[in-house]
Amino acid sequence: MADSIRPVAADTQPNPDHDCKLIQKRLALALQRSSIGENKLLTQEVRERGEQLVGILHSLFRTMRMYEVENQAFDKPIAEFLECLRLLIDSLGPVSVVTVEDQVYVNDVRIRVSERTAAQGSLGQELRKHNVGGVTFHSVLSTEEARCLFSCFAKPPAGSSPRSALTRALYKKGVRRIEFVGLHRYPKAGDYRRTKSNADYELFDRMKRTVEQTWDNAVSGMVINARGLRRVVAELIEVGPGSDALWDRFEDASPHVSHTLRVGHLSLVLGSAIGLAHPTLQDLGVAALLHDFGYAAPSELAARVSHLRHLLGHTVLGARMFASHRGFHEGKVQRILVALHHHHDYVNRSGSIPPLFGRIVRIAEDYDNFTRPDAGAMAPPEALAAIAAGAGSRYDPILAQLLVNLLGRFPPGTILELDDGRTVCTLSMVRDVETFATPRAFVVGDPGGWVPDYPGVIDLAEGGVPISVLRSFTPRERVYR
Repeated sequence: MADSIRPVAADTQPNPDHDCKLIQKRLALALQRSSIGENKLLTQEVRERGEQLVGILHSLFRTMRMYEVENQAFDKPIAEFLECLRLLIDSLGPVSVVTVEDQVYVNDVRIRVSERTAAQGSLGQELRKHNVGGVTFHSVLSTEEARCLFSCFAKPPAGSSPRSALTRALYKKGVRRIEFVGLHRYPKAGDYRRTKSNADYELFDRMKRTVEQTWDNAVSGMVINARGLRRVVAELIEVGPGSDALWDRFEDASPHVSHTLRVGHLSLVLGSAIGLAHPTLQDLGVAALLHDFGYAAPSELAARVSHLRHLLGHTVLGARMFASHRGFHEGKVQRILVALHHHHDYVNRSGSIPPLFGRIVRIAEDYDNFTRPDAGAMAPPEALAAIAAGAGSRYDPILAQLLVNLLGRFPPGTILELDDGRTVCTLSMVRDVETFATPRAFVVGDPGGWVPDYPGVIDLAEGGVPISVLRSFTPRERVYR
């Protein structure tokens, strides 16, 4: 681990071209690897039927601009489209067709476009006319609903918000199980927005959006599509779960999403440290991101377990939600087990031990709950001490010790007062034995408690002695005379 983490220079200048290339490389690799570990036969089915679906969609969008929607010539292609959509929904649940420039993905599986279709223009070009980057079908459409969809696309874009107008037009006609998303594109040079790696910030944004959408879909009673989660997990693994940049980037999401992302991140830190293979590590990441989704169960499903205790109820609900999903593969089984076991002690009264993923997520979730301001409100060193104290009874002793070895004396997020009067927030894991108590840190306060004009990253191994752990830092207001 020491070799995989490099010191961060405070004055390092960003390179927009490099960042944009890095984003594209990570995204391409993540899309490729997101299919590893899932049902390979299902992936092949998505690719084959997806090519058929995309071809019919493109043809209908183009030709319906020139003819009346009730033309009988459209009966056969619409019937073929609906049959293809039905088969995909039977296998996958919701079906998402997303375009990224001239490329097309169906549920994150890239679809080959025929030469004839490419010569006629791309599906993305047809969708972009209405400011649409993708379409999700949450259920099979009737013939009339399909005609409404193609008829609305055949009309000129409406006003300054054509995507919203399209949604309203379909809603008024009773077509309410179709969802449109905005435009997607690969970042170009000049898209640089912040002072750190643009690639990292793009990843943070995608992770938050993906988890929020998955949670919202679960609340609405829609089937959870794990492929989107698997893609962002694959990207996070490529960045490196131990990266400094990942320890303070999930706070501006909603509380349950922030908690989910932190638990998923720490689970991957532990999984990487014990040497899980890449596909298994992806399974762990997805299972960790879904560990609390029982809380998102629709009200009619939640009513069935109202007699159970609060914690037990959401674990049972989560397992039921995953068990109802189509398909059967190892990743699905792991999600069910994590949903059931992530609150279990290391050893229960019967002497049985929870599965590995459940033991990892148990530690990750409790550590986050200990440190959350709205829960345990412990300083990170106190939370780590609580995990260590429960080793062997509440927590897997090997994993608990590993967490201590990884996070060190002052885990990331610890606020320290230094002997020179500065206040810092730690941001790195242990790099080697010598740096167990000397992490890298971000300067949050100058001597006297003021926020520095030009904050930077320092290495406590090179200077600065911690004299106390602070629970919080309140910057002082500068007074200029």
